[in-house]
Amino acid sequence: MTIDPGALAFTAAEVAELARVNGITVDEIAIERLVHETGGWPLSVAWILRDAARTQGDLRGAVVRWSAHDAPAPRATVRTGSAGARLVLTLFGRFSCTINGRPVAFVRRRDQNVLIYLALAAGASASRADLLATFWPGASRAVASQGLRTAICRLRRALAIAAGGEGGEYVRSGSRIALNLAVVTIDAGRFRDAVARAQAEDAVGRSDGARTLYLGAQRLYRDELLSSEAAEPALLVPAAECGALLSFVQRRLAVMDAAPEKPSSGTSSSRSPMVRALASSVPLPSSTTAIAPRQLSKGRFGAT
Repeated sequence: MTIDPGALAFTAAEVAELARVNGITVDEIAIERLVHETGGWPLSVAWILRDAARTQGDLRGAVVRWSAHDAPAPRATVRTGSAGARLVLTLFGRFSCTINGRPVAFVRRRDQNVLIYLALAAGASASRADLLATFWPGASRAVASQGLRTAICRLRRALAIAAGGEGGEYVRSGSRIALNLAVVTIDAGRFRDAVARAQAEDAVGRSDGARTLYLGAQRLYRDELLSSEAAEPALLVPAAECGALLSFVQRRLAVMDAAPEKPSSGTSSSRSPMVRALASSVPLPSSTTAIAPRQLSKGRFGAT
């Protein structure tokens, strides 16, 4: 018998009934927040209700404590078909999502876009509110929340099929939805990390190390971000940011290549006026987020 994973999530009415059974005063506002924050997943709901029962029915406080991770975030024990199966996301050029070489088949395009959005977010993590506003902007909160729960269910199922086991270890849910970077590799994330490390070397004058890292970042950027995919408004900004980062890397490398070699001992040398002007035109940003998005080419992701 096939069970729809979405049917396993508790509704607000079911959570209220569970609260009554456990002697907890029903607080509609707290229950609404509980369902919104947890997605209705049984393990998280059970943790909050047990905590509320231990604290004289303080349901609101239990939700706050769970959201703040005062206790270890509850999550199911994961069993996978092959131990250590790694999810690999390729976002530069043609999109690819594989687990140990097996492609992941997405039921709906939105499920794939939610995964990409998480992959491009800082720390591969986004709040539920951010995801609801991004992918269900015109829907009521109840409809949007159910849509997100269903999308995450389908996404986990698709990953589980490719992994030959369960998909819960790749996508974690709580107060935020996040990819587990211990078992997920993202080429765009590696690119941004390489640029950040290069900037750190550049900032302290270690130009050789910075140049090596800039070159490595440039190699990772094989093509425009998601160049094979139809335009998705929710992904335009992170795509533009990656394109702007590449432009920055290329300008820094141009400056480094134009700079004269360091003079040997006892010889004086200085940069030409043209090189000094070029160097001064490429400010070193304090972080990757300081780079403004660039104009996108029509119908494609990436900088023009």
